[in-house]
Amino acid sequence: MAVAAAVRFTFNVDVVLGTISFTLKDHLAASVPGTLAYASGTFTATFTPTAPLAAGETYTATLAAAQDHAGNGIVAPVGWVFHTVAAAVPYTLWNHATTTPGTVDSGDGAAYTMGMVWKSDAAGNVTKISFYKSTANVGVHIGAIWTDSGTLLGQKTFGGETASGWQTATFDTPIPIAANTHYRAGVLMPSGHYSYDAGYWTAGYTGGGGHLTVPASPTKNGVFNPGGSLAFPDSPGGGNYWVDVEVAI
Repeated sequence: MAVAAAVRFTFNVDVVLGTISFTLKDHLAASVPGTLAYASGTFTATFTPTAPLAAGETYTATLAAAQDHAGNGIVAPVGWVFHTVAAAVPYTLWNHATTTPGTVDSGDGAAYTMGMVWKSDAAGNVTKISFYKSTANVGVHIGAIWTDSGTLLGQKTFGGETASGWQTATFDTPIPIAANTHYRAGVLMPSGHYSYDAGYWTAGYTGGGGHLTVPASPTKNGVFNPGGSLAFPDSPGGGNYWVDVEVAI
């Protein structure tokens, strides 16, 4: 069950809302506060917790009493147990605290959208995009995610950048992705001076706890597109331009 979902239960006759006695408790037997509503047209009661439930938690729901309009009550209390889904775990290809490019500044001053092709072994949501910045890599940077065929799925302008090092932008809306499906991530670098490691993708690369994979070059990776506007990176160059994604699985 999703953490933001409501608990619903249906009677076989129309009942009176004020006679419904319902409780929801966590694994410590602490009561969960919320509001109870009833739809007489469908005989359905809905308990909406005041706050989202905890992820990966076990809950016990108990219907202790209810009466129909003739005053007939339920035969015996009814209880059931359910579990909320576990919290999604964020993964990146590299540990940004310890990973730096071999060549921090390529020395190329032309504008490009630089990126990579990648996939996840599980469905999830792309929440962030990052790139490694040299001090000369200035200007407005825009990160984006595309399908492997070129459909733009989402983009975000970077803000609050530091002079150099890893820069990260959070998408306004997480971008859902399918398992074992190639996508492309790219960042517009309007003044060039991108970070670069030649031949990095020769054998491909797997990171993110084993969940994120970048296929081997040259047929698939080290992708770029020249020009001063964000564009689908469709030309393979074989090098790592140090663009990264964060995927919540």
